[in-house]
Amino acid sequence: TLTVPSWTETVYSPPPEPVILVEEFSSVCCSNCPDAAEALHTVLHETAYAGRVLQITYTLYWGPSCPDPHYVGFETQNTERLQYYLGTFGGMPAALISGGEVLEGTLDTAGNITPANLRTAFDAALAATPDLGVAVDAELVGNELRVNARLSAVDGIDLAQGVVRCALVENGLVYGDAPG
Repeated sequence: TLTVPSWTETVYSPPPEPVILVEEFSSVCCSNCPDAAEALHTVLHETAYAGRVLQITYTLYWGPSCPDPHYVGFETQNTERLQYYLGTFGGMPAALISGGEVLEGTLDTAGNITPANLRTAFDAALAATPDLGVAVDAELVGNELRVNARLSAVDGIDLAQGVVRCALVENGLVYGDAPG
């Protein structure tokens, strides 16, 4: 029996500065994905980006010879996100910065997913004026997570025509041995 305490916490409130999202596309069977992931991990943990750059990793299907457990366990979510970006990037590894700029590698190299290129992309995205503000409150009641999100748009943005996609991300998932 799992016992989860009840609590209420403001998980996210509008920051004084923009926050960007990095969507990483990877696979345990991609030989250059670890180099790209290490570069991303290094930069994400630098003081300048703490709390200002959020990351979600999607694991892609590499074929029947590579039953990646990260893909198999979340096949629908991984496939839907790939379909959303279909044609935006050509292979793995890839990192999309706030749904726009693409940094990608190839089977032979981590490509332009380097700490220097990530810093340049992050700085440019953080300097841009955000179109949307998001405030999120969450409350855990028993084993139910209740989330309330408030969106505020700049003038000229019609929220009625938009689509909100939410992701609950587990932070700190560690394996004794890498799967795959």
